[in-house]
Amino acid sequence: MLFNSALFIGCFLPITLLAFFQIGGRGYFRLATAWLLAASLVFYSWWNPANLLLLLASIGFNYGVGVGLVRVAQPHLRKALLVLGITVNLTWLAYFKYANFLLATVANLTDTTLNPVEVVLPLGISFFYVSANCLFGRLLSQSSTVRLSFPGLFAVCFLLSPPDRRSTDSP
Repeated sequence: MLFNSALFIGCFLPITLLAFFQIGGRGYFRLATAWLLAASLVFYSWWNPANLLLLLASIGFNYGVGVGLVRVAQPHLRKALLVLGITVNLTWLAYFKYANFLLATVANLTDTTLNPVEVVLPLGISFFYVSANCLFGRLLSQSSTVRLSFPGLFAVCFLLSPPDRRSTDSP
């Protein structure tokens, strides 16, 4: 589903907005935010449902690292969490973007034949992981001022927001 498709404009967006404002208008703000998260996940996975598992796993991992950065007081443990989070995110990013390039390079250097892997690049994966890494850096320096109530919404709404978003703007 594309942003300019009839399905999105005529069906998905109106239903999503109507439900969001109906729920929020009744004072159920967390439920309205959860609804928006669910709708965002449906939109994200519309093109390739298998990407939903990757997104949910990434959200869970990044949320765990973020909570650790906020709650852990020892500087060396916080830095270790930061390194872990960034390393895992960059490893996933390298896999999705450069797996075949690395296989071809190794094959050329070792004079062997390596079959390319079939990797479908998930929508917005680079921005997703870079945003998560930026959030880690901000959490490391501002842990007392950041709340992580709905990090999944922060993650899946990246396409609709400017790249210079601040971590305190996350829902």
